[in-house]
Amino acid sequence: HSSVSRAAILAEYSANPSLQHMTQHAAVTLAPPTLLVHRGKTWGIPAGEGVIQGNAKASQDFNVAIQPHLVKLNQEVKTGGGKALGGQDDVFVVGPSSVVFPAIDRFNERTFQTCGLQLQRSKCMILCDGDLPVDTPNDMIRAGDFINGFFEPGMDVYGIPVGSDAWVKNWLNLKVLNLKQLKEKSCAILKNDKQALYNLLTLSFSKKFDYHAALCYPSDASESFRNFDKVVWSYLEAATGLSLPSTDTGGGFECVLQLPINSLSGRSFPHYVARLPLSNGGCGLRSVAETSG
Repeated sequence: HSSVSRAAILAEYSANPSLQHMTQHAAVTLAPPTLLVHRGKTWGIPAGEGVIQGNAKASQDFNVAIQPHLVKLNQEVKTGGGKALGGQDDVFVVGPSSVVFPAIDRFNERTFQTCGLQLQRSKCMILCDGDLPVDTPNDMIRAGDFINGFFEPGMDVYGIPVGSDAWVKNWLNLKVLNLKQLKEKSCAILKNDKQALYNLLTLSFSKKFDYHAALCYPSDASESFRNFDKVVWSYLEAATGLSLPSTDTGGGFECVLQLPINSLSGRSFPHYVARLPLSNGGCGLRSVAETSG
């Protein structure tokens, strides 16, 4: 984002009939600040190229600048049965290596000449089963990790693990461990404010895996989802200051319901209260493991 040419952005706005009405606005908002010289001192920050990453409009400007080059890249790899998709400055190119690698080089040349963008080849990763193609560039790395002594291919695609079963499961397990650490940290910081803990749990933390539940295969994620449910339950106990058994623990107060549905039988009354929607007097804490499958 920080090096994309402003001239390239404005050129694409003015060349696209559906975006021409925004050209003047883009020209004004992308204009470099004027430096003020007063009593021998210069005030302000000298402007360079690029837009500010994270700014909502900057994302739009960046995408407009590279869109025609992404379209061209997709057309080139499509001839070999591949496809190219981009989101912001993350571009994914799929297809035979004999088609993909030359197309990436041409894409790099076009974006550099037109937009002033330089491909960070050291950040480019190759995801494939088996050995790397013989024509793999030396400055690109293979996506994956060694797990239990074996290399497993895999990569993070917009927050979703994609790769071998072992890599995906390992990635999700590490995600749960990180969330468990986050839970312990937040509980330590807010130990004297149960209301803040409960709000953080219900409005944010309990939804940390919703995105993954919608896009990950249940067969890959079921174990991690069950472990995350346990973390959420322990969070609920910390936020309420209560011991909340979800099954029969022999205490005599769990009120376990025996139902004719196997998947619902053997659960405690607190379990159902926690799962009920807020409108029905519950906590609205859905089980990720149950809803994802």
